[in-house]
Amino acid sequence: MIKLVLVDLNFEVVEALRNEFHDLPEVNVLHGDILEIAECAVVSPANSMGFMDGGVDLAYRHCFGPALEGVLRDRIANMPKGCLPVGSAMVLPTELPRIPFVVFAPTMEAPEPVPDLNVRRAMSAALRAASKVSGLGTLYCPGLGTGVGSVPPQLAAHQMRLSYESWREH
Repeated sequence: MIKLVLVDLNFEVVEALRNEFHDLPEVNVLHGDILEIAECAVVSPANSMGFMDGGVDLAYRHCFGPALEGVLRDRIANMPKGCLPVGSAMVLPTELPRIPFVVFAPTMEAPEPVPDLNVRRAMSAALRAASKVSGLGTLYCPGLGTGVGSVPPQLAAHQMRLSYESWREH
């Protein structure tokens, strides 16, 4: 089973995640820069078109290089309807040995506020996709939907918890 580590720079998001996951000792919640902490794989809450031009996705693009965004956008362009819908995910390799995978799980079609249900759908998709990758043992995930998506931290944390519980049971 994949180990889940939740990491965010926003202390309010971290506190909400700690409150939701406090009784699940197998899930770690950390305050900090996900790119400084992560090993193995990170979740990208990118939009359905694969643009990595804001929030944590912009930090990922700077870290992994613009080529990763290009590969993502090319793959998405070849999908039915030319988008990666909310509730689906794609895992791509990186060139960084410490973080060899990025799990793209959109929380939104385009950069805009989203309903909190999108957080649950994205988290579920990320966990399912990561589970299928050989060698992916730990998944590092920021608070989903709490930036551009404008989902309040407590609602986002609750939806992430519901997704995790459902995934863990199956």
